[in-house]
Formats: sequence, C-alpha cells, structure tokens
Amino acid sequence: MTPEQVQALTNDKIRVSVAEAVGWTGIHEEDRSGFGGYRGYRVTIPGYCYVDFVPNYPADLNACAEAERMIVTKLQEVAYIEHLTAILNRDNDGTFRKLGAGPIDYARASARQRCEAFILTMTTP
Repeated sequence: MTPEQVQALTNDKIRVSVAEAVGWTGIHEEDRSGFGGYRGYRVTIPGYCYVDFVPNYPADLNACAEAERMIVTKLQEVAYIEHLTAILNRDNDGTFRKLGAGPIDYARASARQRCEAFILTMTTP
C-alpha cells in the first residue's frame, strides 16, 4: 500500500488492517462492538463459538501500543519511525521536521497516525 492509499482508509478499514497484521483471523462485523474475530487462536467447543472484540486501534493508544510490540527487527523500527515522521510532517503542514522533532513530538502522535505508520511498516516488503 502507498501512503496515500493508507491515508484514504476509513477508521474501520484501518482497524481491520492492523488487526490482521497482528494476527487476528476470522474478522467480521458485530452488532455490539463493531468487529469480532479470533486473536491468533480459535476455541472449538461444540455448540460454542468464542469471539474476541477487535480493539479500536485508530482511537485507542493502548491498543496501538500492543500492536507496536509486533515491530521486532531494527529494519522494522527504522521503517516505522520513517513512516511516522512522514505522516506527522504531512499532518503538520510540512513543519514537523523543521521544528527539530524530538521524542516528545513522536509521543504526541495520535492513534490514527500510529496505525497508518504501522500498516505501512508491516505491509511494505
């Protein structure tokens, strides 16, 4: 996916994309929570179906922190920071880099911005 394609995704599509990238399977729409699925495992008990509720990644920094734990290699870390820097620069009228970005500037990134960077990192070969 290109950065433009990721930016154009709805929050629901971002939610599903991040969930799939961290290993969720069988993701489907639920009436109560938005989306349900299986978190890397599937309980098979006759007459019972166990479904977890997919976290709302683009609106929840705690859920983003869980997803970011999937970034394990140095190459992924560098790619994630590069993508996040580009997104922050895009969303701040091109002034992000000019202001001398420090750690606090990255800490202020929104959940949506983090999700976009995560998707770009995990889907780019």
